[in-house]
Amino acid sequence: MNHAHFTLEVVPGNDPVIKLCLAGSIDDADETAALKLWAESVRARIREVYNSTNKKVPVLVDLSGLENNSEGDAITTLSDLMKADTAFVRKTATFGANKKIKLALAVTETLAGRALRSFATEDLALAWLRSAMAA
Repeated sequence: MNHAHFTLEVVPGNDPVIKLCLAGSIDDADETAALKLWAESVRARIREVYNSTNKKVPVLVDLSGLENNSEGDAITTLSDLMKADTAFVRKTATFGANKKIKLALAVTETLAGRALRSFATEDLALAWLRSAMAA
């Protein structure tokens, strides 16, 4: 079991992309609490980028290091984040998720009421986000 860790970065460009990474196992109350704090920082950063560009922000999520034993509260936290940021996010793409995580993503998508798309690699996900922004 690896402890959970989360990162957030802004990929610069004419249309900046918010890149998130969730890794490890979110399997206890402390890690779920850390995820909730991180989600608040993500929410704030998305709004900052939205306000500075006056455009909805594309979001890229790396799930390649997320372990299967993440608990249900993590799904709820992520779906709440997606619901709250609908007005500020153009598209969301994930990559690197295994089959069990993809199933959890389908639940997250349903709970959030917002579409996201999963890809095998970061390059494919980023290319899709960039093409969606150009359209």
